[in-house]
Order: sequence, then structure tokens, then C-alpha cells
Amino acid sequence: MAAAIRTIMAAAVAALALHAAMAADKIVAGPPPPLPPLPSLAFDAAFGSNMVLQQAPAKAAVYGFVGQGGTAVKVTVAGEGTSYTVDAVFNQTNQAFGPQWGVRPCPKEACPPYDMEPFTPWGVPLFTWKALLRPSTAGGNYTITVDCIGCGSNGSSTVSITNVTFGDFWYCSGQSNQWLPVSYSFSRNDTVRAIQGGKYHNVRLMAGGSGSKPYGSWPNKYGDKGGTNPWMTAEQAIADGTFDKPTFSLFKMGAACWYFAQRLSELGVSYPIGIADTAIGGQRIEEYATNESLQVCTNRSGGGKDLWWDAQLWGQQVLPFTDMTVKGFTWYQGENNMGEVKGSAIHNIGYSCEQRQLVEGWRKAWSKTPGTTDPLAPFGIVTLASSGSEGGPNMGAMRQAQTAGLGVLPGPSMPNTFLAQAYDLDDPWGPAEGPCFKTWKCCDKNGHPVVPPPPGPPEPDPHAPVDCNQEWEKDTDYHTGADLGPTPGASPGECCTICANATNLKRGCAFFTWVPAGSRGSVPTCWLKKSDGGRRKVTGAISGSIRKRGPPPPPPPQLCTADKARTCELACSAARDTPIAMGGIHPRDKKPVGDRLGTAAFNTVYGGNAAHTGPTLASCSVGDNQLVVDFNTSLLRGDRVVLQGYEATNSYFEVQTNASAFCMEPQSGNVCPTWAGGDGKPSPVPLDSGWISLNISVLHNGSLAADLSPLNGAAPTAVRYAWGIVSCCNTSDPELYITKPCGPAPCPIMSTSDLPANPFLAKIVGGRCTCVPPQVC
Repeated sequence: MAAAIRTIMAAAVAALALHAAMAADKIVAGPPPPLPPLPSLAFDAAFGSNMVLQQAPAKAAVYGFVGQGGTAVKVTVAGEGTSYTVDAVFNQTNQAFGPQWGVRPCPKEACPPYDMEPFTPWGVPLFTWKALLRPSTAGGNYTITVDCIGCGSNGSSTVSITNVTFGDFWYCSGQSNQWLPVSYSFSRNDTVRAIQGGKYHNVRLMAGGSGSKPYGSWPNKYGDKGGTNPWMTAEQAIADGTFDKPTFSLFKMGAACWYFAQRLSELGVSYPIGIADTAIGGQRIEEYATNESLQVCTNRSGGGKDLWWDAQLWGQQVLPFTDMTVKGFTWYQGENNMGEVKGSAIHNIGYSCEQRQLVEGWRKAWSKTPGTTDPLAPFGIVTLASSGSEGGPNMGAMRQAQTAGLGVLPGPSMPNTFLAQAYDLDDPWGPAEGPCFKTWKCCDKNGHPVVPPPPGPPEPDPHAPVDCNQEWEKDTDYHTGADLGPTPGASPGECCTICANATNLKRGCAFFTWVPAGSRGSVPTCWLKKSDGGRRKVTGAISGSIRKRGPPPPPPPQLCTADKARTCELACSAARDTPIAMGGIHPRDKKPVGDRLGTAAFNTVYGGNAAHTGPTLASCSVGDNQLVVDFNTSLLRGDRVVLQGYEATNSYFEVQTNASAFCMEPQSGNVCPTWAGGDGKPSPVPLDSGWISLNISVLHNGSLAADLSPLNGAAPTAVRYAWGIVSCCNTSDPELYITKPCGPAPCPIMSTSDLPANPFLAKIVGGRCTCVPPQVC
């Protein structure tokens, strides 16, 4: 055994030297920079004191690195009056190394737009250990000690982590809305006060920025004390700050992930909950998926040819966690895929396929070792708010693709999944969308009030008639009024006439100051001027305008006034107190997102008996000049459908009357593919056009009725609700975004559990709804 280990380590060191030399030759001239020493005995990045390991019935896995010379590794678990030891196995952990990962490092010229570094500082496979612990009930306080036989001369021979407990561990990842830290959320201080009051004591977190690299440095302290993302209890995560100096470690954690765990705790999950977040902004789904799982999907971002992008974050952010035993996952991403085909999961096209493959690929990787992560581990998904479109088309098709085309989760091709709709959870203050920011400019982008300038002197009306008989300002000199020069003038009236002649008008003359002889010259003089600035008293001087002066014009409506500045204080303070991160794409009200995700998990994973989703289309029928929509009563679980107020012309419930215009996702050439509900041929009319908004009401049985009178007898051929870019705020309210925010959850169709209806789109054939497969209605 020892000889075999030495052979493996020698090969790794040789490969390391060759790899460093090749990298240096490709990227920079001269000798390569020195590499850190190969790891000695250590836990992997995901581990640290205070952490949560997955409880029974699963076996929690612990793993890490072992240096040269090690011949055996033993892991001891001690605490709660018990102690046991298990043997570790060698080289059974997942590592991002091999031809499937491309050549790394890869210079920018070959891998635009980034220079791609190795996933670890060494760029070679490392020697690892891994052990499965006995299934453990929730709770407890344990110390886990790892001993290496033969490691003494190469570094540490014993390492430990303390205050370890067992419970449910959830892994969160995605794009920037999953990254957005708690510090950017409106509810952050309420959470701190609640923790101070004893709440959420069962939640533990990897308290750091989700974009930190697990293998960003060595010695590797990512998840342990002193690392970038150390494991902490909720109490520890608020012990390093104050409200005056909010340096709380909690505030670095991804907000949606934290509020998900917070909601589980609020709903009654009392045993330990552990969370980690590895989201990075500006990334595509292909980067988080395994290369193997992506191969079945066509029409991917980059056409499947941009292999330098594919799986790079899987290797960097995800793979270090895949040997852990987890309860489940949450995923919040899609913005950077908005410009690509959303597609169809059942036809293995686009994002819809990739969403399904990501779920399947993660489950396969995490459950590779029997008895650890469940092969059908729960998987939660958040749909995009309308602000997440990034200018891409077909937002409705994207939300459908986020459910792998099912329209709701779980479903046959996405078992044991759950969903949080966020289409109605854009930023309640815009952000920076209302008049206080955009029109009046009473607040800067950081919410600081912009002090309006004092009103200046009224400008002369260029269309007023010249009047040299008006009253002048006596004993007044316009001494800073942009002089055009002096000219002799016997009287103020003569000055006015001189200023008003054609030549001087072209020069911009509009004002004058007349001074008598001996004041500023030997003869009476006219000082011609473009403006009337800087009035000062000069005895004998007479100043005036060549035009009649009417009342000063009102200030332009787009400028901030003192009254508007006072009115805008609430809007300004919302941005000042809770910063806006990179514009409106990142709504700051993340607690409702976490609440919905946690509620869905509780009622699908933890045995809750309430609804996990909002009203969901089941069927529809046409008759008696109305369209009746029925919702899935089994999913409502006793909830009732309720209708919130909406603007008269925008219920977001719409119908078409031309079947040729229907398409879930139009393609170039005005073609609707068969997978999107079309015939694959150019349509004679513009696709996705002709939608008519209808008024809706709720019937006594919980169905919804739409008045078809505006169709003037035409038959509806399709129906949709909350499809595409949705903004249900009451824009007719003059106080919106000025003295009051929008929402949350302002859209019309809701349940009594405050869950929004799932968006839907369906053809109407023979007076009945027909959904685009795989959705069924």
C-alpha cells in the first residue's frame, strides 16, 4: 500500500512540474512563479468547525487531502458520550482534472474572454482521503479528528474540526440573484434582531461571499475558521458587527439562500439546518452543469461549441462539494441565458433541456457513493423576475423552461423538485425607476438627496416684443452679465435701441447697462450684455432688458424642487439604506423569494400539508360569452383563488383570436417550431401578436371567468396569463415609487396562501385548452 501511494505521489509531483513548465511556456516568458507546497493532511474546502453534516438515514461523508508518505488515514468522531473510528479510503473524491476540462491554464487568446486558471493552484490531481460516518440523528456537538499514519515528516499528522452537528445540509448556487448578499436585502436588520432575540439558532451557514473560490489559496481555509467562507452559527454570524457598523458576517451570505433556511426554521424545522452558497454573477447554466449531462441538449448557449465555458464553474465552485452528503439543492439562475433558445425539454432543446439535465447531473454526481445523498434529492428552483430579462426575448418561455416545460414543479420529468415563482417580485421601489430618480433627479443612484439649486434670474422671453419704453432698474449695474462691449449712448432708451438692432441681436444682446458721463468714461456709455448676472448698486447707472418682462416661466417639470425633494425622502432612503446592486436586475426584496422557496420545500420535503405552489392551470372552456379557467384543486390543498385589484386595461389575462399567431417561442423568419406549438413554417401573420387583455372575476367554485365581450363575437384561439415581462404595479397611482412602493406580489391571481398563480399559455381548440407538451391541461 505504501509503495503504491508513493508511486502515485511521485507521478503527481512529476505531472505538476511538467504542467507548470507548459503553462509558463504558453502564458508568460521566463520561469513560472513558485507554486505552493502540495497539501499535507487537511480537510477539504467545504469543511470547518461549527458545520452541519447530513443526518440519518444518510451517511455523512468527510474528506480531504493527504500529503506524501501517508499510508493510512483514520477518522474519529467523538461527542455526546460516544466515540468511534472509521478508516478512510484514498483517491475516491471528485477532482476537476483531465482532458474533459480542457487545457488549463488557458490564455485569453485561446479561451476568450478570460484567462482560465487551474481549478487548484497545482493543476494536477491531488492525493485525497474520504470516509463515510455512521448515520447520526440530528443535533449534538461533535469533534471530528483525522489521523494520518506516515504523514509526520511531511506536515500535520492530525487535524480536527469542532462543534460539528448533524441536521440537513442544503447547497445553493446560481447567478447573481442567488449571489446577492443579505446586506442588499430590505429585511436584513429584522433578521439580525430576530437572531438576537433567540430565533434561527438552528441555522448554520458558510458565512462569506458566494463567489469565493473554494481552492483560491493554500493553506486552504475556505470553510474553516479564518477562511473566506467559514462555517458559523447564526449567533456567531452577527457577533462581529453592530447596526452602526454593520460588518456582520451574515451580511456576506447570499440572501435568497439565507431566507430559504430562515423560512424553514420559521415553519417548524427545529433541528440544525446548514447552508452553503457558491453562486457567481454573470454566468450561464452551461458553466454549472457537467460536460456529460450537457451533451444531450442542442441549441445551447454558444451552440455547444464554446467548450471553454462549459462546466468551468462546475469544476471551480460545485465539484468541491459533490462528495459531501446533502439534503438538497436550490438554484436561482437564468439571466445570462435570456438571449438564447429557451426550447423544449422533451425535444432536448435549449435551456429547458439544460435545466432538467442540471438537476439530473447534480443528483447523479452527489449520489455516486451509495448511502450518501439521495439519488432524488430535493431540488428547488426560483424563476426570474421581469427585471432579469437583460433585454433578451421570450421571458414567458424562459420561466416555462425553468420548469423543464412543465409549467409547475414537481412533474414527471422533474420528480421531487419544488418551485418559487418570482415574476411578481421585482424591486418594490423600482429601483431608481420612479420620478424621484429618473425624471426629477431628487435622488442620486445611491439614494442621497440632490439639493435643488436656487432659482436663477428669469430668462428673457425670446418671442416677446422689443419695448424700449419699459421701466429700467435704476442705480443698478449688470456687472457680470457677459459683456459684448461698450458703445456711446445718450440715454437708456438709446442703449435699448442699439442692443435691439439686427447686428447686436445676432451677437446675442439681450440686456444693457447705461452709465452717465464720468462714471466709466468721458461720455455716456452703453454696456451691451448677453445676460443680467451680478447685479450691484452703482449710483446713476440704469440697466434693463430689450424685451418686455412677463412672469418668470415655471421650472421645468423634470427638475427637482424643494417640495419634490421632501416628497422623495422615502424613495431616496430606500436606496440609501439598502444599496442597489448593479441596477434593477437585482431586486432587494429577497425575503419573499426565500419565503416562497422555503414554503415550497416545507410542504413537499418536510411533510407540511399546505399548498406548495399557487393556482395552476388545469383546463379551460368557452361558453356564454365567457372563458372559464379551472385550476388544479389538488395542488391548491384547500386554498382558495383570490383576485387582487388591477389596472382596468391590464389584467395580464389575455387571449388571441387568430390561431396562426400562436407561438410559445418564435424563431427567426417568423417561424414557430413544432416544439413551440407551431407547424415549423413561416406564419402569414406576426407570431405572438394580437393579444387582447380581458377583465376577469372569480366564480363561486374557485374557477376564473374572463369576459369575452371585447372580442365582438370572435372566438378565442389561445389564452395566457402573466406571460412575458410582467409589471403588475398600479402605474396610474401618482404616488407609486415616490411615497409608496409596489407590492410585493401585486399581480391579480393569487391564492389565500399569498402564492401567485403559475404563468400559463395554452391554445384553445374546440373551446378547450390544449397546452404545449410536456405541460398538460
